[in-house]
Amino acid sequence: MMANKRKIEGCSGADMSKKMKSHEQDDVQKNSVMAKKRKFAGCSGSNINKKMKSHEQDDVQKNQELPMDVDTYTPELPDLVVNQILLLLPTKLAVRASTLSRQWQRLWSSLPVLNFDEDLQLYDSQYGTDRAMFRKYLLSCLKHREKDQEEHDLDTFRLSMRYSGGASMIDKWLSFAVERNVKELEIILIRKYGDRSKHYFLPQTILNAQSLTTLRLNNVKLKDYPMPISLPSLKNMVLKNMDLGNVGFVHLISGCPSLEDLSLTSCGLRLCKVLSSSLKSLQIARCRKVRIEVEAVNLESFRFWGDSYTEMYMHSSLNIASCRSFRHLEFFDTCFGGRWFHDDLSSRFPLLESLVLYKCSNFWSDSIHINNQTLKRLAFCGRNGFTVKVNINTPNLAAFEFSTGYLPSHQLNVLFSNFSLNAPNLLKADVNFNLEDRYGKEENIFEDIDFPALINFLRHFDSSGSLSLTLNEAEALIFPAERRNTCSPPLPSLRHLWVAVDPLKKVKDDVSSKKVKDDVSSKKVKDDVSSKKVKDDVLSLRDSLQWMAPRGYINMLMEEDKTVKSY
Repeated sequence: MMANKRKIEGCSGADMSKKMKSHEQDDVQKNSVMAKKRKFAGCSGSNINKKMKSHEQDDVQKNQELPMDVDTYTPELPDLVVNQILLLLPTKLAVRASTLSRQWQRLWSSLPVLNFDEDLQLYDSQYGTDRAMFRKYLLSCLKHREKDQEEHDLDTFRLSMRYSGGASMIDKWLSFAVERNVKELEIILIRKYGDRSKHYFLPQTILNAQSLTTLRLNNVKLKDYPMPISLPSLKNMVLKNMDLGNVGFVHLISGCPSLEDLSLTSCGLRLCKVLSSSLKSLQIARCRKVRIEVEAVNLESFRFWGDSYTEMYMHSSLNIASCRSFRHLEFFDTCFGGRWFHDDLSSRFPLLESLVLYKCSNFWSDSIHINNQTLKRLAFCGRNGFTVKVNINTPNLAAFEFSTGYLPSHQLNVLFSNFSLNAPNLLKADVNFNLEDRYGKEENIFEDIDFPALINFLRHFDSSGSLSLTLNEAEALIFPAERRNTCSPPLPSLRHLWVAVDPLKKVKDDVSSKKVKDDVSSKKVKDDVSSKKVKDDVLSLRDSLQWMAPRGYINMLMEEDKTVKSY
């Protein structure tokens, strides 16, 4: 100590205090090193170094493992703030955070959300070990919650895990949730491909949970026989990858008197029979070879996704005629038949406001007729099978989307010639058509466009407030000069025209097809020719658009460089 004071004589009081503390720390460190050397006296130099390094690593590990008395430095936050932080964390992290202080531990015990999500890197070499660790962790969490003197209700209980047996254990976990009046329950079970173990059947405990309002099930089975089901509070139900028997499904729906939203995705079900007076929204997606019978007087929204297996017989497998409260209908990959789109839709669905047809067709006819007085939004999108005639009479339509998908020019010409739209109150229209060269011709396919048919097609959108055109061939909108001189503009009253096109391919093809030597001068000539042609064709496109909509404000987006030009 005296030596240290002599070392720092002449320093100020504050500096002297700092330097003395620094020297004292150095002395402690030196004494520690000397003590370790005395401990290993008699060992060779190399052994001393090895043993000292080993002891240093042990000291570091012990320091890391020592429990910290966090209460001494963790500030006390309001319970509401801590509760919000814990709610934002996954359950696994929330458990770790609960070790910060007694306050955090107390609040975690009352947390209304439990989310147990096993690592789903499926069936690797550590599968057995990982699975055992996950179960041990889940059990310890539930036991900790059970020890709590106050039984706090649960808002959400979510379980996502691998499954190859152990149904009784899952039953206990779900009973824990039901005993705490869980409101939202989600069960996701992942099975290894080819696993022959028994599927997990939904227990009676869940089928009679009085507090349940939302139920989401994935890869769970439902017993196919009459059984007591009582879910009086259930409003939302989502079923995925489930094997549902016809009898069990009917009893499930009948046991949910308050059900409002029902979604079925990739479920094994031959007959989807829904009888409900409370149901408002129904969604059925990719359920192969399913017959649908719906009697729901208050059903407002119905969405159906077909596939290659359902497309060809959907015309005889859909019965929703008794549902007269529809406001929204959406069909994807669906093939209709009979007179589904020949009769007046207003008489069948008097409240219908939105209709979406994506990649749909009429199996028995090449035409689709849509006649509805209340429809406000209509989307007719995708490559619609055999459809070549479209007749739309919707006097109150406000928004219209029309997309042909990729079609050869001769089919587009037929569609343009057989298109009819009566929508005097249309506010916004989005039209997308793309040309496809089905026969592999090398010449530019836009040359086959029937411009008079295209002009008549565009005339249907003149009353719209705004028109957006998207196409892959910019040249399809460059009307020949003689045509512009002899025909009146198709969009004389349009106020806003938006056009999004691919680059002018004709220019690139013309330039690239010329045989030019590959040297510096020839490249420059080629670039100059290409640049001039692009500029000329851009000007031609601009003039053509201004002729199409002489009173409109025009925005043109070139997809290649994402530039917008306004005129």
